[in-house]
Amino acid sequence: MAEKPTYEALFNRVKFLEQSVSELEHICQAERRAIKLLNAIRKAQSLYIADSEPPEIYKLLLETLVEISESEYGFLDEVSHDANGRIFKKNLAISNISWDETSKSLYKKLQDRHLTFSYLDNLAGLPALTGKTIISNDPSSDSRSKGLPEGHPAIKTFMGIPLYFGGKLICIAGLANRKSGYNEETAVFLNPLLSVCGGITYALQKERIEKEKDIKLRESEERYRLIIESQNELIVKFDQDHKILFVSPSCCKTFGVEEEKITGNSFFSLIHEDDIETVKASLETLKEPPHIAYHEERAKTVEGWRWFGWSLKAVVDDDARIVIVVSVGRDITNRKRAEAALEKSEKRFRTVADFTYDWEYWAAPDGRYTYVSPSCKRITGYDPDDFIKNPDLMKQIIHPEDLAMVMKHGQADDESDAPHLIDFRIIAKAGDERWISHICRAVYDDADGRFLGRRGSNRDITERKRLQRASMKAHQMQAIGTLAGGVAHQFNNALTVIGGNLELLEIDFSGNKAVGDYVLAMKASAERMKRLTAQLLAYARGGKYQARTVSFVDFVADAIPIIHHAIGQGVAIDADLPDDDLSVKIDQTQMQMVLSCILSNASEAMDGNGCISVSCRRFSGGEDIAEELPELKPGDYACLTIADEGRGMDEETRSRVLEPFFTTKFQGRGLGMAAAYGIVKNHGGFISVASESGKGATVSIYLPLVEIPPESI
Repeated sequence: MAEKPTYEALFNRVKFLEQSVSELEHICQAERRAIKLLNAIRKAQSLYIADSEPPEIYKLLLETLVEISESEYGFLDEVSHDANGRIFKKNLAISNISWDETSKSLYKKLQDRHLTFSYLDNLAGLPALTGKTIISNDPSSDSRSKGLPEGHPAIKTFMGIPLYFGGKLICIAGLANRKSGYNEETAVFLNPLLSVCGGITYALQKERIEKEKDIKLRESEERYRLIIESQNELIVKFDQDHKILFVSPSCCKTFGVEEEKITGNSFFSLIHEDDIETVKASLETLKEPPHIAYHEERAKTVEGWRWFGWSLKAVVDDDARIVIVVSVGRDITNRKRAEAALEKSEKRFRTVADFTYDWEYWAAPDGRYTYVSPSCKRITGYDPDDFIKNPDLMKQIIHPEDLAMVMKHGQADDESDAPHLIDFRIIAKAGDERWISHICRAVYDDADGRFLGRRGSNRDITERKRLQRASMKAHQMQAIGTLAGGVAHQFNNALTVIGGNLELLEIDFSGNKAVGDYVLAMKASAERMKRLTAQLLAYARGGKYQARTVSFVDFVADAIPIIHHAIGQGVAIDADLPDDDLSVKIDQTQMQMVLSCILSNASEAMDGNGCISVSCRRFSGGEDIAEELPELKPGDYACLTIADEGRGMDEETRSRVLEPFFTTKFQGRGLGMAAAYGIVKNHGGFISVASESGKGATVSIYLPLVEIPPESI
């Protein structure tokens, strides 16, 4: 007889049975969920296979996801990218969340608007941004949650899952308010259904894209046909055997043929025999990428032979073999005639321009030189090809101070065909500065008003500018001389009165020593003023009072020792005087004052120490003497050159050294060199000054020679 089980054994048996039942129930529940999942997958696939409308399929997929995941509601969003590559979401389906009037209104708005979301920095958008599953079982305290729109039901738990197909992110599934919350196991369980959703969504997207392409293609073809039938350009399609497949109505009208009669035939029958090889070469070009070509040919039209320009594009298959060729043509007969006339005109222009003295050029609309005359080398030192090969060369040789002005001139309005004139400086290839007188004008085609470029001419006016400066200087010196003469005469009149009254004072107060001393001081000042007046008169009229014919060499030889004594022995004077008498007619006193002034200035420039070189020679000037010495007439001159080793002068000082009252000293009246200039000029001569800072100065005196023998001194 079996033993009766104990209470404890019975309790453990019951507990084991309960656990087994619980596990069995859990297995059954999982089986039911799996069956429901499989049924949902089959139903979604069936809807897609049955070619249901996409919104209906998306709605079923979402409802199945919500039901299987034990959620309250959810959404399904397509993931896309805009033209700039930025990611955004487009809603495909959303659960009915109308629990009250406010949420019902929100749901209707969401359904009607087919929402697009570009702001993705939130729980609903992060799966699209990151491509990862996002789980939040307490959204109210989750920093990733950015709030909800008004009327939206509360979100207690949330899971966002990215759906992939073929490694590409297709869409996002969002689920909310699962009572037990979400975890990775939920996502794993839903994975089979999610894969199906991703695949179906991808297929629907592809179908939609293909439909959109078909619609666009049909629309494009319709627009293409309308354009072809309404435009004037000639359009021809032909195959690899050159047989015509299509011709536009404009083409039939131009060639006087009907479409059905020309289709299927070769187009070579229309081409001028002299242009056939050109067309064949163009067709050969189509065989190589990018499979485009252009040629010009003559073709027989209802108006006779005319020129056409054809642009060709070949359509090739996967093996790079030509399938069809689309050719667009335009009548260019008028352009060809204009080009022929222009070429003939250019030949005449080139013949003239090649032999012109000025520097001629022709610039294209883009500023590049198409022609530069040979004379540019004489002016600039550069060959014509240098300007043609380097369009920026002209800009590079313009003087920096004139560049802005010339650039502004070059940007003048091309709509005006009036000539533009401007003077500017260039730096020639040898480094010398030259003045250019420039004139240019815009050129247009008379037939269609097309801008053809600029025609320009440059003339070297360096010598003219130099003569203008010399002339202005001479007029300036003459005007100052007239003023100085007037002042000197008035001074003389006043000094005569002063001198006379001083003599009367001496007579009336001959016994008064104090008055005598005052008178003596005033007479000394008056004497200094007389010398100043004499210098002003010497500048104004040269002071040529007692001119005699003398040997200039002897005069200089006799004057040097006297002047040398006055300037001090610390300065050596090296005289190089020829045996030639070099007869000149001069006022010796005034001319000695000139030598004294120049030698004194040379001594001061060397601070009283150094060597002054004095030389004398015969100088003969022809008709071109004005180029070097603008104030001298052609003839023979005695040239006295005085050179020092002093500080020298900059260009500004050198250009003003002969002006009255200009001085570089802290004390002095600035009349010495001005008076010397006036004296030499009144003798029919000229003074030139050459100097550079730190390199001393050279003063040259030119006096006209006379044939009369020197008078005895």
